[in-house]
Amino acid sequence: MVEKLEAFDKMLQTSYNFLLVLSPLCSDILTSIFRLGGGDAWEFEIRPCSERLFTDLVKNFKTLLVGPLLSLFQSAASGDQSVVVKDSVYAAMGLSADVVFQSFDFDAFLTSTLVNDVQRTGPGFKVLRRRIAILIGQWVTIKISQANRPLVYQIFQHLLKSEDETNDHVVRVSTHFRKSAM
Repeated sequence: MVEKLEAFDKMLQTSYNFLLVLSPLCSDILTSIFRLGGGDAWEFEIRPCSERLFTDLVKNFKTLLVGPLLSLFQSAASGDQSVVVKDSVYAAMGLSADVVFQSFDFDAFLTSTLVNDVQRTGPGFKVLRRRIAILIGQWVTIKISQANRPLVYQIFQHLLKSEDETNDHVVRVSTHFRKSAM
C-alpha cells in the first residue's frame, strides 16, 4: 500500500511540474494566436494550437528533443508503419524542419522513403500523399540539395496527375499550392 501511495505521489509531482512548465508556454501561445486575429478560434481548433505548442517546445528544448525526434523519423523510414503513424511523423518532421535540418539527412529520406510512399495506393494513402506534398514544401525552403530538385518536381508531377484515383482534388490542390511556392 505504501509503495502505491509513493508511486501516486511521484506521479502527482511529475504531473504538477509538467503543468507548471507547460502553463506559461500555453498562455504565451494562446495570447499570440489571439493577437494574430484568430479571435476565439483557438478555443475550437486544437490542431493549430497543438502544432504551435509542438514547434515552440522543439525550438526551446532542442537539446532534449532533437534526439528522440530523429529516432522517430528513422522509425518511419524503416518498416511498414500505418498511414496514420506516418502522417503524424511526417507532420512532426515538417514542423521541426528548421530545428533538425543540420542533424537529419532529408535528401536521403526523400530518395529512400518518400519516393516509395508517394507511389503507394490503397485506403488512407490520399492523406499520406497530401502530407508528403506539404512535407516537401516545408523542407524545400530549408534544405533539399540541387541534385534532388528534379526528383521533387517529378514527385509533384506524379501528385498532380488526375488520372491516378489516389490523387483526389485535395491532394492536387495541396501539391499545386506547394509547387507554386517553390
